[in-house]
Amino acid sequence: MSSKRQVGSSIKRVELGSGQIRYRYRLDLEPGADGKRRQRTLTFKTEAEAIADQAKRRVEVGERDYIEPSRHTVDNVLDAWLDEARDDWKASTRYQNESALRAVRAVIGTMPVQRLAREDVSRLRRVLSETGGRGGRGRSARTVTTALKLLGAALDLAVHDGAVRKNVAASVKPPKIVTEEFEFWSAAQLGQFLASVDDDRLVGAWYLSGLGMRRGEVLGARWSDVDWKAGILRVRQARVLVGGEVVAGRPKSARSSRDVHLDEETLRALRLTRERTLLGGVVPLRQRGGEDGRLIVVDEAGEPFNPHRFSRTFHALVEVAGLPRIRLHDVRHSVATAMLDAGVPVHQVAHHLGHDASVLLKVYSHRTEAAGQVAVGALRRAIGGGL
Repeated sequence: MSSKRQVGSSIKRVELGSGQIRYRYRLDLEPGADGKRRQRTLTFKTEAEAIADQAKRRVEVGERDYIEPSRHTVDNVLDAWLDEARDDWKASTRYQNESALRAVRAVIGTMPVQRLAREDVSRLRRVLSETGGRGGRGRSARTVTTALKLLGAALDLAVHDGAVRKNVAASVKPPKIVTEEFEFWSAAQLGQFLASVDDDRLVGAWYLSGLGMRRGEVLGARWSDVDWKAGILRVRQARVLVGGEVVAGRPKSARSSRDVHLDEETLRALRLTRERTLLGGVVPLRQRGGEDGRLIVVDEAGEPFNPHRFSRTFHALVEVAGLPRIRLHDVRHSVATAMLDAGVPVHQVAHHLGHDASVLLKVYSHRTEAAGQVAVGALRRAIGGGL
C-alpha cells in the first residue's frame, strides 16, 4: 500500500494492496479524560467525499457536536432499548412491543444507525402500510403508528447515549388513525344476555363481564379479591395470552388496578358460581392462599380457564340467547355506551372501566355529546330556566 499527500490538503491519496484508490484524513478530537491527544482516521472512496466530510467533522468537533463513528445497526439500537425498558413492562407488553418491532427489523434492521435518514423511516412507513396485515393488504394505521413510536423511543435513547446526533424518526408523520366503528349491544340486550345465563355455572363471571371488566381481569379475579360486605371486587390480577401462553400478572395499567363496585344482582351471581364451582364436586384447585385464594373462573376440573375457551363459551351463550354476535370485548363497549347514555359523567365511567378519560372522550365522542346535552338540560331545570 502506498500513500501520497495531495498538495495543499490534509487529504491523503491512498493506494490499497488491491490497487484500489482511497482518500484518507486524520481528524483531531478533543483530548481524552487523561489529557492525551486523540485522532480518528477516516477513509473514503472519492476525494470529494473526503473533503466534504472533513469540513463537516471539523465544525462538529469545534462545536462539540462530534459523534464517534460506529458500526452499530438499527437492530443494535433496538436491542439496547428493549434491554433497558423490558424490566418495566408486563410480559404481555414486552411481547407486543417485540412483535411490533419485527417488521421494523425486517426493513431497516441491518442498516448502520448513523446512516439512517428521514427518507429511510418514510420508506419504512410506506412498506409497513402496503405489506403484511390481513390478506397482505397492508398493516393498519394503528399498527404502523405503534411501530414508528417504538422506533422513535429507541432512537431517543441512542441520542441520549451519544450514538446518533438526532432522532430522524421524530419528523416522520404517522398515518392518521381512523376510529373504527364497533358493534355493541343496547342496555336491553345486555340485560337479556345476563338473564339468559342464570343457569350457567360461570354466571358470576358473565355478570363481571357485564360490568365492563376486561377478559383478562375476569379470568384473573380470585375469591379473595371479593369484599362481600362492601360489595367490591378488587382488580389486582389479570390472566392474558402472551405468544400462545397464559400469563398471570398485574392488570393492564396503573388505572386498571381499581375497585369495581358490585350490585346485588352481581353478588347473587357470584354466590351461584361459588356454589357451583368452589363448593361443588370439582377437583380442588391447588393454589396458595387456601380456598379463597382460588380463581373465580375455573373449568369443570377446577383448573383455570383458557382465554380462548372463555371467549368461545361466550359466543355459544350469545347464540343460545338469540342475540347479535359481538366480541366479548364489545360487551365492555356496550357497558360504556349504556353508562354514558344514562348520563353518568365521563370521568366516572372511565374510573369504573379502568380507562383513560381522554381516550374515552375520543372513542365515544358521539355519546359524550349527547351526555353534554343532558347535562345542560339538567342545569337549566336546576336553575329554573333563568339562563
